[in-house]
Amino acid sequence: MGGSSEQYVGGGSSEQYVVESSKQYVVGSSDQYMVESSEQYVVWSSKQYVVGSSDQYMVGSSEQYVVGSSKQYVVGSSDQYMVGSSEQYVVVSSEQLYG
Repeated sequence: MGGSSEQYVGGGSSEQYVVESSKQYVVGSSDQYMVESSEQYVVWSSKQYVVGSSDQYMVGSSEQYVVGSSKQYVVGSSDQYMVGSSEQYVVVSSEQLYG
């Protein structure tokens, strides 16, 4: 899924993130969720999602995601991602993020 402006692929064995300009998210393996431009969610596994008007995403269980209007990502547990408006990435722990 090649986005026109941005595409991020996480190098985790059980988690892969693909982000397109139309805000489509695909995560493989045990937790899969898809986000379309109309902000419709299809959630598998035991994850919980809360979406606000400013594109804020929160995922329960062992991974927490918070996405703001400036595309900020915060992931808890074993892999932490932080993305600012200038598309900067900080990766902690065993996960690797490729821009």
